[in-house]
Amino acid sequence: MKKIVPTLLLFLFFMVQQVHARAILSGESLWSMQRLVTQASCDVTIRQIDLTGGVYTISTSGVYCLAENITGQIVIDTNTVVLDLNGKTVTNTTGNGIEVNGRLQVLIRNGSVMANNTGIFVASNSARIGLENVTIRNCVTGVEVDTTTNLSIDGCDIIATDTGMLLNNVSRATVNNTTASDATFVGFQLNGSNKSLFTNCHTLNIGQGLTDQTADVYGFFSSDGSSNIFRECVAQNTLALTVTGVPNVAASFALTGTESKSRITKCTSSIVETNFDGAAIPYGILLQYSFDLLETAINGNQGTVCNVVDWSPGGAFLATGGTTQGVNDEIQIFSFDRSTETLTTLTGASQGTECNAVAWFPDGTYLATAGADEATNEDIQIFSFDRATGLLNRTDAKGQGIAGQAVSWSPDGAYLATGGNTEGPNEIQIFAFDRVTGTLIKTGGASQGAECFAVAWSPDGDYLATGGLQQGTDEIQVFSFDHGTQTLTFVDGKSQGIVGGDRCRTVAWTSDGAFLATGGTPEAPPNNEIQVFSFDRTTETLLLVDSKDQGGECFAVAWSPDGAYLVTAGEPENGDQIQIFSFSRATETLTTFTGANQGTQGNALSWAPDGVYLATGGEPEGLNEFQIFKAFLFPLRNTISNNAVQAVSRSSLIKAGVGISGSSIENLITGNNVYNSAGFNYQFIPNVFDERFASIPTIAQNISIKPNPFFYIP
Repeated sequence: MKKIVPTLLLFLFFMVQQVHARAILSGESLWSMQRLVTQASCDVTIRQIDLTGGVYTISTSGVYCLAENITGQIVIDTNTVVLDLNGKTVTNTTGNGIEVNGRLQVLIRNGSVMANNTGIFVASNSARIGLENVTIRNCVTGVEVDTTTNLSIDGCDIIATDTGMLLNNVSRATVNNTTASDATFVGFQLNGSNKSLFTNCHTLNIGQGLTDQTADVYGFFSSDGSSNIFRECVAQNTLALTVTGVPNVAASFALTGTESKSRITKCTSSIVETNFDGAAIPYGILLQYSFDLLETAINGNQGTVCNVVDWSPGGAFLATGGTTQGVNDEIQIFSFDRSTETLTTLTGASQGTECNAVAWFPDGTYLATAGADEATNEDIQIFSFDRATGLLNRTDAKGQGIAGQAVSWSPDGAYLATGGNTEGPNEIQIFAFDRVTGTLIKTGGASQGAECFAVAWSPDGDYLATGGLQQGTDEIQVFSFDHGTQTLTFVDGKSQGIVGGDRCRTVAWTSDGAFLATGGTPEAPPNNEIQVFSFDRTTETLLLVDSKDQGGECFAVAWSPDGAYLVTAGEPENGDQIQIFSFSRATETLTTFTGANQGTQGNALSWAPDGVYLATGGEPEGLNEFQIFKAFLFPLRNTISNNAVQAVSRSSLIKAGVGISGSSIENLITGNNVYNSAGFNYQFIPNVFDERFASIPTIAQNISIKPNPFFYIP
């Protein structure tokens, strides 16, 4: 007989402290557990011969100890039980190893369990259940706990399962120093659970033995719960090496659905990979979004027509441009309150008779605009923006020619590209920008043909895409940019429409520069006004990979921040001036996803930096020249802080993988360090320290470290 060791005293303390004694413990039950703690011997020893039909049922309170390894099942069907496995093993080849049938005050400790189904199963309506120093291996699920309060798990190892630990609707679980290794799908999974704490837990080699091509693989996963904490946990080698499907993912840590007020803090993610032949994306920490289908809209007024909309880098402000709303306010600035989903007009500025383009400086301190100003020929303007007062102050203006149609800042803010009507031979112009004085100096330009409607820098600032009227047959052009000589060199061009009546109205790069979307007049047949090209940086060439019909001319295209969706605006297609397509990188194809109404014509689009909102503008819908739609729905009010994420990649051959993905506006995501992700260190997270705009990070920023990146992306 073995004495009860001091850890049982700690378990009793846990049970008494976690809940109000008068609410959950009768005097008799508390006295019974105290008796078990203080007695010096086992009440009952269990041997193989004691099993009936392969089952041993505990129906009387007490301390039970295994005297030998047994084959079969142990069922705990009463309250106030200590099951000491005594270093022995319970093996069940036909079902669960140990079951707790909705009971109170049960401790299982010191031994091993192997089972054909679940190693240890705790049924609904249980409370104050403890597992201590137990090894569970070779099961479908190592530990499953359903609808239980006050669960304590300490020092356990779960090995070679499909799912290591599964907590369904569990409240107040404390899991310490516990490891899940070699699980096929998930290490630790919480569904609808709340107020649970995981401390110093580890997952290792999750995805081991996986053969599925369409599975998700997670180290730590929590969905539709609240106030759960993962602290000082480590997920190492989360490997979905056979997974090729979309939208399958592999993630060290993931929060999904309606998960809220949960925390991942001081944790480490190391090495996450998916199959390099597929398109499944690996993540270090993932806050997974769903799509709202543009069902929620907030309306705003520009005047007669809204030509352009642009979110500020932090998503707190919206700039719009179009025709006059009042006096001298073809340009307008609004603040946006996410909690109430309301717009507040802050200020306006004049653009002559019409504003055609606006673009925020990369850090939000300046605004560039373009339009028609026949009186002064100041078609291009620069304004400084004071976040505190919400006011614009013009710092410089330049002439484009007849009218300015497009503006785009280089990613480092050192240059401004503009497009419009002829300024000599250069419908495309490049200006160097002095950040201190807020002034422009023209450095060069290039020809588009007759007029340039669109300009867009690639994310690295090494290329400029343009669109406009015919340049030979190249309404779409790509130029390389030499930062030393500040000059453009044509590298490739493509056609947007029918030769002789060609217009490319809009161009947009994906955030990694791998694809370029364009829109304009029809390419007949079959009237494909929307086109997507892949861009090969080695050969500096565009390749058309897919095209779609807008229904008429397409005036705007915009990629979601992760490049998973393309939104377009133009003339009606079955009443939807706004269309959204999902985009598969695996097949390089667009699929119609949803649409929305913008009146008679859609002119402008802008995703918020975290993808939660989509701003659109165009011809009037009543008095609503622009609208804000709810787009991506993320888990809300969670905290992701002071974590380290390293080596997230699909493979060393393909640049894919995300360190941390999730809205840092809807959640608190600060103080994290992400290293060496093959694709992006951060996604949907604007508060990343950028040494181009500041010398030291703030406490609210995240750190991105990439060795010799081929271009700068967060």
